[in-house]
Amino acid sequence: MDEALIRLVSLWDDVDNAAARVETSLPFQMSEAIARLEETRKVFRIALQSYAMSRNKP
Repeated sequence: MDEALIRLVSLWDDVDNAAARVETSLPFQMSEAIARLEETRKVFRIALQSYAMSRNKP
């Protein structure tokens, strides 16, 4: 497995963990959990785009 794909799998785990935190958060913790999930999603999207571009190089 190449390094970029390993990073994507790791980030996917981060997204999954962040979603679990949102699901189990108490109401006063919800804003922080949602912010973490949104940030992780942004980083994951960037990494996925980078991976796709690296796979398309000649």
